[in-house]
Amino acid sequence: MSTRYPDLYPPPEVQKERKHGAAHITGEIVLVILTILLTVVVWKFVMGYMTWGSGAPAAAIQGANVAGGMLTVTIQNIGAVPIQNASLVYLNGPLARPVPLITALIPPGASAGTSLDVANLTRAAPPYTIMVRVVYANNSTQVLTATAGY
Repeated sequence: MSTRYPDLYPPPEVQKERKHGAAHITGEIVLVILTILLTVVVWKFVMGYMTWGSGAPAAAIQGANVAGGMLTVTIQNIGAVPIQNASLVYLNGPLARPVPLITALIPPGASAGTSLDVANLTRAAPPYTIMVRVVYANNSTQVLTATAGY
């Protein structure tokens, strides 16, 4: 009498295709990865947007001239962070060590200039391609490039 309890042992359901099980897991993993990436992108955008208005460091070389073997460089602070110092790091080629140009603090909106004898640094004739590394009060750096001519 095997039919006495038909509900206790129902016949097993036969699954003909088992391919869909892995596809669902793969789809969920892809969805989780996309969610994490989207969260990171939104976070970076929001944080970048919120800190953008707080004032970024920025500087520009107002003038770079050569006269009588002397290089004159004027740097303007066009950002919101004071400039701590500026050094010449490239003069028609990289220098062995940076040459200090400006060591005094330059507040936002102000300019400072200096002169430097370049006869000991290069034998090339002007115009000179120069690069100046600017260090800000918040320890961020920026490299400015200019051409110094007559």
